[in-house]
Amino acid sequence: MILWDIWGSMNLDPAVSDTDALRADSVAAIDPDDSAALRAAFDSPDFRIPPVIRTLSPTTRTLTEVPLPPASPA
Repeated sequence: MILWDIWGSMNLDPAVSDTDALRADSVAAIDPDDSAALRAAFDSPDFRIPPVIRTLSPTTRTLTEVPLPPASPA
């Protein structure tokens, strides 16, 4: 995933809702050594990477849907 990939609650609106900001803060506060908490956070629907994302070209500002290959088993 790269900087200009968009999924979940991300969108092209520069304004961030209070709910989204609180959720991002809660995930950012997870201890990076707590793999169970990280796995649970990133397996939730609002953070899980879906099978199709949108990507915004940084040069042309064109929005494109990108199907992703299935994830490899962990």
